[in-house]
Amino acid sequence: MAILRSVLWVTVTWLAMGCGHPAPSPSEQVDAADAADQAAEGAASDAAPHVAAVDAESAESRTADTADAQADGVADVAVDATATVYNALFLGNSYTYFNDLPGMVSTFAAHAGITVQVDSATGGGATLAALYQFAPAKTKLAHGGWTHVVLQGQSMETAYGPTYFLEYCQKFAVQLKAAGAIPVWYATWPRKPGDAIYLDNKAGGSAAAYAKIIAKVYQQAADSYGGVRIAVPEAWAQVLAEHPTLNLYHDDGSHPLAAGTYLVACLFAATVFGADPAKVDWHPPEVSDADAATLRKACAAHAGKRRK
Repeated sequence: MAILRSVLWVTVTWLAMGCGHPAPSPSEQVDAADAADQAAEGAASDAAPHVAAVDAESAESRTADTADAQADGVADVAVDATATVYNALFLGNSYTYFNDLPGMVSTFAAHAGITVQVDSATGGGATLAALYQFAPAKTKLAHGGWTHVVLQGQSMETAYGPTYFLEYCQKFAVQLKAAGAIPVWYATWPRKPGDAIYLDNKAGGSAAAYAKIIAKVYQQAADSYGGVRIAVPEAWAQVLAEHPTLNLYHDDGSHPLAAGTYLVACLFAATVFGADPAKVDWHPPEVSDADAATLRKACAAHAGKRRK
C-alpha cells in the first residue's frame, strides 16, 4: 500500500511538473497548481486510514533510522557562517515556484550584500516522497556544490501523514549529509481562515491551530536530522492576527500573493543567510512600502529563532 500511495503522489506530481520545465504565467500556475493540489488533497483524504496504518507500522523503523542518522552526525549539521557565496537548491511545489520564491530570496539577500545563487526542481502538489523520486531533483542534487538544500512538502502532509513525511525527511537528510549540504526545512503556511480544510479535525479546526501543527512537524525534522527550520507558520499567523487587512493569499485561499512570498523570502534570507530585515528596503512592486515594512517586522520577530 505504501508503494501504491507513493506512486500516486509521483504520478500527480509528474503531470504537474511538466517534466521539470519552469512554471508558466501566474494565471496558468494557479490552474495547474490547483489541479495538482486538489488531486493530492483528495488522495490524502482518501488515504487517511492508510496513512494512520503507515504511521503505526513505520514508527519503530523511523526511530531506528533517526538513531542511525544521529550516529552519522546528520543531526549535528550547523549553518556555515563563513561562506561568502551560498548555493541553494529549492525542492518543493507551487508554494516554492509561485512568484519565484528562490529568485526573491536571492534578490532580498543581494540587497543585504549577500550572494545566494539559486536553482530549483518543483511541481504542483509535490510531496516530499515524490520529490525524493523525481529525476530532475536527483540530477540537480547529484550535480553537487550546494551549500543548502531547501525541502518543502505538500501543504497537507503534516496533517494527514506526519510519520510518512518524516521518513522522507530522514532519507533526504542522510543524502544531504553525504553531499555536504545543509537541509533547510521550509515549513509552509496554513490555508486561509474559513477554508473547508478546517472542517477536518486533522487540520486543527483553524488557521492558527494548523500553523502550530505544521511548525511542530517540521521542527521534528530539524530536531531529528539537523539543519535549519524556517518559521513561516509563526510569522504568517502573526500577520493574519495583527494585520487582517494585509492579504497574503491568492483568491484560492492557498497560494501566496507577492506579499506572502515576500514574507517567506525575508525569513529565508534572514534565518539562513544572515540578512538583517531592518536594513533592507527592497520589495517587489506588487507590495506597497507600508505592507513591506509590516512584513519585514514580522520576519524580524521570527527569523533566526529556528537555527540548528
